[in-house]
Amino acid sequence: MAGPARGTSSTKPYFVSLPVDLAAIGGLSLLVFGGLFLLQRLGGIGGARSNEVVALGAALVWIVNYPHFSATSYRLYRSQANMDQYPLTAYLIPFLVLGGAALSMNSPSGFAPYFVKFFQIWSPYHFSGQTFGLAMLYARRIPYQLSPVDRRLLRWFIYSTYLSLVATIETGIRQYQFYGVTFPTVGLPGWVAHVAWYAMLGLGALVVIRLMVIPATRRTGPPWMVLLPAATQFVWFGLGQQLPSFAEFIPAFHSLQYLLVAWSVQLKTQLDESGHRGSRGFVVDASVRWLATNILGGVALFWGLPHAATALGGFDINLTTAVFFAAIQIHHFFVDGVIWKLKNPRVLSPLLVNLDELLHTTSRRAVAPAGTAS
Repeated sequence: MAGPARGTSSTKPYFVSLPVDLAAIGGLSLLVFGGLFLLQRLGGIGGARSNEVVALGAALVWIVNYPHFSATSYRLYRSQANMDQYPLTAYLIPFLVLGGAALSMNSPSGFAPYFVKFFQIWSPYHFSGQTFGLAMLYARRIPYQLSPVDRRLLRWFIYSTYLSLVATIETGIRQYQFYGVTFPTVGLPGWVAHVAWYAMLGLGALVVIRLMVIPATRRTGPPWMVLLPAATQFVWFGLGQQLPSFAEFIPAFHSLQYLLVAWSVQLKTQLDESGHRGSRGFVVDASVRWLATNILGGVALFWGLPHAATALGGFDINLTTAVFFAAIQIHHFFVDGVIWKLKNPRVLSPLLVNLDELLHTTSRRAVAPAGTAS
């Protein structure tokens, strides 16, 4: 059975603090869901995908969602050494993705629907990978030793929320519209969605029993921060799909999780490379520069590329928007698959940083700075 591990971590459990980590990793999204659910029950307005909800969701993508894609590219491409460490991902994948984008723009009704469909199917799978990674990261930081059975069970539950979501979306024969591209559902029979839903609930019940009820009876306490990412994704992909207004904010909540980790790692890497002492001035200056860089990077990716393709190739802006939105995210999925491997010690070390270190610690100059950045 799982339980607290002693002496396996030398860092504090949180990147910033309990309230900040709790809010970013899932607390804020759960609070928003609860508020919208309550509004729906009381007045029937919380579930509506109103113009105000759409406008707020659209604003958040520019300051939260798009920058998190830019942060991934920045992490990989910030130095030649980083790119050389993952040559296939850094050099080959962009050409493959751009090739898919070119085929899509030249075949809007032939190739483009499959390109967009590929991104739509992969996206929640990518969410699941991040969710499980966060759970394992906090288990390492607390530290809390999960047994192989509990680790496997938690992984299965997280990915079952993905399968339930996809099964629900892909049931029946209908079409979806993504900007300028129309793509069909797979056409799964209705019973598949029901089986996936109940399988998810069953796995969730087992997770609750093994990681909440049993630890409570043994007075060891449930590993709340380990369970929070999974609980959050259950709300996103399960309960939250019943509230169209809430679904509008899920990408921003996912990106907020990512940005907390990426910000911490970037500052730790920068501190190690400089060899300077951490300070409030360093944290503020480095944070502002990093955030501004990635906000501008997000604008360049999600506004600049589609408009450039339209201006240079004469393609419809809705088509180029759909195609490049898909292409950027597919590239993001590939890159994320290699730069956050916890089994790599050079990746794990900066992932265990906390704000106190960034404010006060004198960091040793990294022997191989690029290695700590991927």
